[in-house]
Parts: sequence; C-alpha cells; structure tokens
Amino acid sequence: MTPGVSVPPARAGGGRRRRDPQPPVLWPLRVAAAYAWRLLVVAAAVIAVGVVLRELALVAMALFLACFGTALLRPPAQWLRARGWSPAAAAIVVMGGSLALLASLVAVVVPPFVDQLDQLGRDLRAGVEQAGDWLLEGPLNLSERELDQYLDSAERSLRGSSGAIAPPPFPAAAAPWPRPASLPA
Repeated sequence: MTPGVSVPPARAGGGRRRRDPQPPVLWPLRVAAAYAWRLLVVAAAVIAVGVVLRELALVAMALFLACFGTALLRPPAQWLRARGWSPAAAAIVVMGGSLALLASLVAVVVPPFVDQLDQLGRDLRAGVEQAGDWLLEGPLNLSERELDQYLDSAERSLRGSSGAIAPPPFPAAAAPWPRPASLPA
C-alpha cells in the first residue's frame, strides 16, 4: 500500500466498490429533472399533434362537409329506393335536386347581398369621415396632417396584416381573379 493514498473499504461480497464518475445529485434536483424531461416530451407531443391537425384542416373540413351532405341526402335517396328506384337513379335525382335547390338559394340571396355592399361602402366612408371630424374638432386637437399620418399608418398596418387577421378559408380560392365591379376596392 502506498502511503497517503486511501483505498475504499471492501464490500461484503469481497469486491471493490466502484467510484461514481459523476458527483452525487441531490434527490429534489433528480425529481425536478425527471419531471422536466417528461414535461418536454408532453409539450413536443402536443405541438406535433397541433402541426398535424393544422396540415390536415383542409382535408378534415372536406370530410366534415361530405359527411354532412351524406346525412342530408341519404333519407330522400332511401325514400326513392323504397319506391322502386334503382340506387343510381335515386342518387342522380337527389343530387340533381339538391344542386338545383342550392343554385336557386344562391340566385335569391346573393344579388340583394351584393346590392347592399355599395351602401355598406358608402356608410363606412361616412362613418370614417365623421370619426375624422371628431378627431380634428374633439379633445385630441389633432391637425389634418397628423390625422392623415395616423390614418396612413393604420392603413399600412392593416394591409400588412390582413392575411393574419382573416386568412382565406381555402388558399386555392384566393387566386388573383378579377374583382367584380360591384364590390368596393
């Protein structure tokens, strides 16, 4: 035995005790680390599920609409089949009838709505002018130059974030087709 060097005591089994290469970690720190790793795994799983759901949102919406349409159109098709119609003929008649009904609803509802857009645009402009007059004459005492700067800044901000405020429901439908002349710019 070399003087000045201590040797760990022998174990009961006769073997030597191994030295832990890392210093001992306190028990509360070990528990906190174990929970932290578990929390990170759960957070990663939640984020992964969110990403997958976001990517599948368009497919899920189409599937939902298809199931909804099937639930609406199945009873009339079954009624026709119960009266002796073939499945194909019943499906064609019910589908054609539902499309004709949808087209007639669109023809009745859309024109008055589009006619009201012009009035809505005029009312909106009048409201903005009235608010501008209040800002000029009201308690803020803004000059016309300051008001124009604030309005330009707000307009740039809204135009820059319009996609984040109201993204198109179907990106393929947001193609740059010409805008109808009756809609306000």
